Amino acid sequence: MTARIDPAEFEGQRVLITAGTKGAGRATVQRFLAGCARVITAARSSRMNCRALNLFWPI
Repeated sequence: MTARIDPAEFEGQRVLITAGTKGAGRATVQRFLAGCARVITAARSSRMNCRALNLFWPI
């Protein structure tokens, strides 16, 4: 079953997600980004933060 995503569901909202680079945190970040939220997330290491940037905003 696939949930329908309203592209502007979270538009104008700011979200802070800790541990957002793997697992449920990563899925949560992706969901809020899909809904047009402004998302801040972090990981324990700078290496994981860099990987997250590439996952969420590929160049």
